[in-house]
Amino acid sequence: MEISEDDAKAIQVAPNGEASWQRIQENMQHLTVERGVYSAQGNKVPGFLIKPKSKGPFPVVFFLRGGYKEFDAIRLYDLCFTLGNLAREGFAILTTQKQGGLGAEGKDTWGGDEHLADIENLLEAVRDDTSLQLDRLGIWAGSRGGVEAFRFVKKHPEAVQGVLTIGAPTDLRSLLDCRPDFRKVFQEAFNMKEEELDARSIASWWRSFPQNVPVLCLHGSEDKRIPVKQAEILQRISPRLVVQIVEGGNHPLFNWPERQETITRFFRRSLYNTVEQAGMNEI
Repeated sequence: MEISEDDAKAIQVAPNGEASWQRIQENMQHLTVERGVYSAQGNKVPGFLIKPKSKGPFPVVFFLRGGYKEFDAIRLYDLCFTLGNLAREGFAILTTQKQGGLGAEGKDTWGGDEHLADIENLLEAVRDDTSLQLDRLGIWAGSRGGVEAFRFVKKHPEAVQGVLTIGAPTDLRSLLDCRPDFRKVFQEAFNMKEEELDARSIASWWRSFPQNVPVLCLHGSEDKRIPVKQAEILQRISPRLVVQIVEGGNHPLFNWPERQETITRFFRRSLYNTVEQAGMNEI
């Protein structure tokens, strides 16, 4: 994937754009970014693969974005910077726009079965890629992507070796108390059905979550999109899942200096079984 002149200009005027652009240039010297279209429930959906140019195979981290429909869709900045930084550490990163997302067919059901099918079908689409170690699979999820991460692990407990979430919802009924504006989204996405609220709320079924899968839930204390109460609920009811509340952190935790190192360390431990694994970042 080439970075056009317009893309470069857009990155350079983004927050911290000059530093980000320099990092992206470094990343793209060592990474490949591939875009493809896979089929999920008969719908065509864009998917992406970022991996080191060096010889693999590489453990795989599946990134599940947040947002709704086209909001917070995967952009070039995400591929080359946010996800590229982790790929530089010796990981292959898979991600999808999801059904109903930017450039994708189908309906966005905000964490419904359709989005479990997104994960399943994209993994199947790359099954024969010998550069990928799909038996070493982790999930990194932002915001509502955490709903899909938890549900996927519950459905496929043997497939995933580690889950890290940032700003994830855990109890949709409680979320509606804090953010009543989500009612419109939920009505459109899944008709506000009670059973669908429960299916998307790990707080309703945490006892059936697989005990052998390491989970780290990061949440900023100053999260304005998904209030920190969502993390506190999980922290209170489920001692098996590690919840870390970051004081002063915003929704994506971009204002937390330890963000990248924490993500990298978690996946080194869960997928490489070590914190000493040398990454591409050292080249």
